[in-house]
Amino acid sequence: MKLFYRTNQKLATTINDSGSHSFLSTQSGNHAEIETVANNTLTSILATDNALSVLTAKTCNDEKSLAFSCYGHVANDIPPTLMTLFTGERFDWNIDTYHLGSGRRLYNPKLMRFYSPDQWSPFGRGGLNAYAYCSGDPVNLSDHSGEAGVFNLVARRKNPTISKRPNIERHPIKNVPVSWGEDTIKTFKSSEKISSQKLKSTTPSNSILKPSIQQDVVASPKKTSTSEYSNGNEHIEDTYYKALAFLRKNAEAIKALPADNKRVLEFIKVQNKSKNLRTEIYRSQNSRDDAAQDLAPPKPQ
Repeated sequence: MKLFYRTNQKLATTINDSGSHSFLSTQSGNHAEIETVANNTLTSILATDNALSVLTAKTCNDEKSLAFSCYGHVANDIPPTLMTLFTGERFDWNIDTYHLGSGRRLYNPKLMRFYSPDQWSPFGRGGLNAYAYCSGDPVNLSDHSGEAGVFNLVARRKNPTISKRPNIERHPIKNVPVSWGEDTIKTFKSSEKISSQKLKSTTPSNSILKPSIQQDVVASPKKTSTSEYSNGNEHIEDTYYKALAFLRKNAEAIKALPADNKRVLEFIKVQNKSKNLRTEIYRSQNSRDDAAQDLAPPKPQ
């Protein structure tokens, strides 16, 4: 029998007198086996676990489930067409052993030991027992090289062909009406892309304000002083509550806009206006309270 391995020590093809056996595998494990005998092809689809052991083998006519002991011995009947079994390694049906490390060492799952000593023993990674499999801990370790066991999570490296993020092609939105509040800005053509620059150029700066609110709130004076509010506290409070209504209505709407957008700048201007009005109302209320205290009759001693 001739064996052909890939650069990552994965078995690729076996050829004998009766036919050939090919293996479809990645770094995450074996996925399929293709057996060819006298121009007849039998394909087996494999399902593996975290340790890369085959749990299910399915062909076009049959499906077989497998169960292994922690050392790799399987109790149920295995179809002889399968060659990769425990931890995804090749099983030799003639002598009931696994060829680990590209055939470097033979491992017998029934005896739970190797036939030859580990070259890393007894002072290296192989441990004190030169014939032990995975240093006596096959539940947490896997030995694919035939030299020293590694943790199963380390052995099952990520498959770059699967874990690699695919390239995402972004296409412009076609013929979607962009709405803002009650006003529809425009419908973009299929060749145009919606961007912040488009929104900036097409969004009306004062379309969200009613004329009455625009007159009282948006047209802010150059200076803020108490002389502006000659109509009394009622006018100040009415303008203040109109500003609050505007802020509450548009607070969520401007979150997605850029900071230099006209609507954002208008929102900040109204917000500052509201703060000034609130301060003015607070001062006027305090002045009324102080005047009431001054006019109150003195308490009898």
